[in-house]
Amino acid sequence: MPNPYLERLLQSMNKNVFFRLDWFSLFLYLLLMTCGLINIYSSTYNEITISIWDISSPFVKQLWIFLICFLTLPFWMSIKPSFFEHTSYLFYALSLLSLIGLFFFGQTISGATSWYFIGGFGLQPAEFAKITTSLVVASNLSTIQNDIRQRKSLLKIALLVALPIILILFQPDAGSALVFLGLFFVLIREGLDIRILYFGIGSIFLFICTLLYGTEIVSLGSTALLFLTYLLSKRKYPRIQKTPFLFILGACVIFTHSVHFIFNSVFEQRHRDRFNIILGLETDSQGIGYNINQSKIAIGSGGFSGKGFLNGTQTKGDFVPEQHTDYIFSTL
Repeated sequence: MPNPYLERLLQSMNKNVFFRLDWFSLFLYLLLMTCGLINIYSSTYNEITISIWDISSPFVKQLWIFLICFLTLPFWMSIKPSFFEHTSYLFYALSLLSLIGLFFFGQTISGATSWYFIGGFGLQPAEFAKITTSLVVASNLSTIQNDIRQRKSLLKIALLVALPIILILFQPDAGSALVFLGLFFVLIREGLDIRILYFGIGSIFLFICTLLYGTEIVSLGSTALLFLTYLLSKRKYPRIQKTPFLFILGACVIFTHSVHFIFNSVFEQRHRDRFNIILGLETDSQGIGYNINQSKIAIGSGGFSGKGFLNGTQTKGDFVPEQHTDYIFSTL
């Protein structure tokens, strides 16, 4: 016989936020935040004692933000998920407006107009757009269920993801825009054709190879590889004959011939400089390659085991620029 007391207890637990909390995710969150705070402290440490009230310190600022977020966690957990589902488009629209507002009221830092400064505090709308875009995509996925393979549903979600990407690219802030592409992994998990992922990886591979070896060599190589694959698979895999072979071949050739136009006309000089340094097309350890070179020296000097907490010579000497943000990995 069912136990009435046990049933009431289970119902109470289901309604209680404490029992519905994903403790494993919370543990991972706390672990990541702790590691992040330790790294920021290590990369900004100096002999002068840091006051817990010194909000100008990157570590203290991050610590206060963490504490505020963690203490307000029960409040956010108490809100029903349906609230976020029903208001996702409102928050999404506000984030798009904040991105548009940057073109009129934003401040330019390192060549990108991506910040608002209010009373000494900096706000980057792209960070809020990441959350609101994720919410609106999740809301749509919960509505369409298994219909993501339908063209109408796919185009709608792709447009929702593309709008903030376009606005952020115009700032220009390619680094923040790239983060949004991670949402396509979610869509693939929900049933999006995985060939789209293969197409993206293939395009990146062709882009890099064209920069390294030139248009003619990559075009000839792509043609030979695709034709060889077609011949070898003709007998064993008849299905390949149904694929638009000539279309794929033509697309590869056209893409490789457009790489240099994209590289020289779409990307800015700072983006081109990073590509050239990373791919080894240019060597300038004292100029545009200074940051990357110093971070490599920091990683190399520490080796696998490191030099010990707060003992990194490259960090103490302040050789690595932006070490607590862009080059935090060299601290770790």
